[in-house]
Amino acid sequence: MSLPPDPASDPQLLELLARLLFDLLVRPRSKHERRRSEQAVGLLYHLALDLARLKAREASLEIVRVLINTQNLLSSTAPGAARGSVDFEYIVLSAFLRSALHQGARATAYRLVAKELSFHTAISAELVDLALDVVRALLRDPSNDDLNHACHLITLLIKSRPSCPIPNAVMKAFYAGTQHHNRSELAETVYGFARKAGASGWQTYAPPGGRVVTWLMEHFAHKSRNAHLARELATEAVKLNIPISLQDRGRFIALAAEQGFATQARALWERYAEGQEKEMVVGNTSTMLRLVSLFVSLTRREDSARLENAASQPASSGSRAVDIAAGMGGPRDNVSGDDAPPSLDSDSDRRASALAESRAPGVASEDASRNSMARLPAVEVVRTADAIPGSRTTPEHGTAFPSSDRGGEGPPPPGASGAAGDAQPSQFRAFAERVFEAFRTSREPWAEAQHFELNALARASFMLGYLEAGMQAFRIMLARREVPDLQDVNVALSILAEYNPTAAARVIERMVSAGLQPDKVTFGSVMHQAIIHRDGPLVAHLMRRARELNCAAFSYKTVGALVRATVTMEDDGRVPAREHLENARALIESLLERGQVPSANMGRDCVLAALRADEPLMAFRFWDRLVRDKAEWGDAVQRRTRRAIAGMVRAHCAAGWLDADMGRLVLTTLGARRAHGARQADAGTEGGG
Repeated sequence: MSLPPDPASDPQLLELLARLLFDLLVRPRSKHERRRSEQAVGLLYHLALDLARLKAREASLEIVRVLINTQNLLSSTAPGAARGSVDFEYIVLSAFLRSALHQGARATAYRLVAKELSFHTAISAELVDLALDVVRALLRDPSNDDLNHACHLITLLIKSRPSCPIPNAVMKAFYAGTQHHNRSELAETVYGFARKAGASGWQTYAPPGGRVVTWLMEHFAHKSRNAHLARELATEAVKLNIPISLQDRGRFIALAAEQGFATQARALWERYAEGQEKEMVVGNTSTMLRLVSLFVSLTRREDSARLENAASQPASSGSRAVDIAAGMGGPRDNVSGDDAPPSLDSDSDRRASALAESRAPGVASEDASRNSMARLPAVEVVRTADAIPGSRTTPEHGTAFPSSDRGGEGPPPPGASGAAGDAQPSQFRAFAERVFEAFRTSREPWAEAQHFELNALARASFMLGYLEAGMQAFRIMLARREVPDLQDVNVALSILAEYNPTAAARVIERMVSAGLQPDKVTFGSVMHQAIIHRDGPLVAHLMRRARELNCAAFSYKTVGALVRATVTMEDDGRVPAREHLENARALIESLLERGQVPSANMGRDCVLAALRADEPLMAFRFWDRLVRDKAEWGDAVQRRTRRAIAGMVRAHCAAGWLDADMGRLVLTTLGARRAHGARQADAGTEGGG
């Protein structure tokens, strides 16, 4: 039955097969006979449809009559004789589907309509209606198999007829069913097809809403790592004003900010930061930390771009460059590297602060906490993020907070002081401060704030450069005789690491000597700053010590930063390019062993590391495994990545270092045409052989 149809011989063969099955259609007396009869009914349904498709109407009707006589087909659904032969196939299919659904045989109905949809290249509106009836039946209290079948039918409808108007109620019922059974991969499949059809202008399908939208965004962010669909969903949430459940609004915005979708995250925060229910968003610690981290990172990128532009100006503008440099950060401001795409929606896994690492259990003694904080620099500068590490000069615009005019109630507001001549802050910095101020105000009085809220205030303060505000949050905890835990110690340690990661590494050794066991966040925070300071040997030392202390199960973000370091650190000869490549490969494999999917940006970093090590085949394998299906084929960064791999493959083919057949296979997969020089090299190889 899988062979191409033969109108001359198939009808006779199908009739013969049907007559052999008729004997199984008896009134069942046992479970075994019932099972055989049900299997025969399904086969006869397909045989009758095949005969109708071959214009063997009488043979098809004979099967229908036998099914009715054996009570395996409802007589009310039997095809009538008044319809023309053109519609006969549709009539038979309709009768079988109605009977199967009436008897609860959903799987049989699915197989019938799926086969019909796959058979026709042009789907009629009548067939679409039948398919939608089956989908609706599958989505009534669906099982896992029902959801699989509904997903297949919906995707078949969208692929076969892109303008197919699937009702909003059907799409919402499908998304709700996938959430109920936690089948987020099915929701991703249907949403991807729906967005592709919508982007092509064929048809707009209802997006998920309510609690489903946050659940699906969580899947995109942490399971499938599908940045493209995550961005599409965040954009739809803004443009279409998708309703998001009140309790999920802060979480959705945090997920958008976590993935670097700055425009969408800001628009949603501003939408929900007004009205009576704004506390669910402005007072959400995770939302505030993610937004502040993202927009502080964007501020640093903007400052780096300004500094680069100033450096490229003529000598006459040198004084302006000096003024700009006085307020800029040091090497850490260029974390993204020259290979990162100039987009606001970049992957925040690389740029988010290590202060936002996940919480880790553990309690430190009060004396150890006080000692580690006592080692911090006694500098109270409003914008510590603008200080140049290792510089002998202080920022031109730095000013100290007043000691306190609030009776020790809480940290002063970020705008409480500042030099009158301070430059106008960027829109990114201004928005980060706005989010921080809204959170700070929503949780006053701070003397009554909970421990995790004070910790969030401290972390955000340090990210914004409000050192005094962050330390004052610690003072409130100590005044209430709350023992800072390891998380709090890590926050303080990250401040020191921002100034001097080598000194922070020494503090870790003193922590071990004092009996305070560091965790992966401790090492991750210091390694983050060591990477920013481009100290490769220190990063290697910290990785080795983390393994020795069983703290090497780094978070996804830390692994991403370490992989990024392989392509952003300057090649000073201390670490060979091949060793960088092997480190990147080991880090990626560590993620895969834990069941985590590396992001497309991690894959591109590995590709760059392989290209720098002059290993085009390994670069291709990284691209094929980690990048190929994670980004749009026509994306500018995707095109540049493929072009770089193809160029090195051609060069290796021309030099005879790469087998010509392998080179052709790689270039074909990359979608690149081989250069004339590579073809000549192949011809010379063949002639020499």
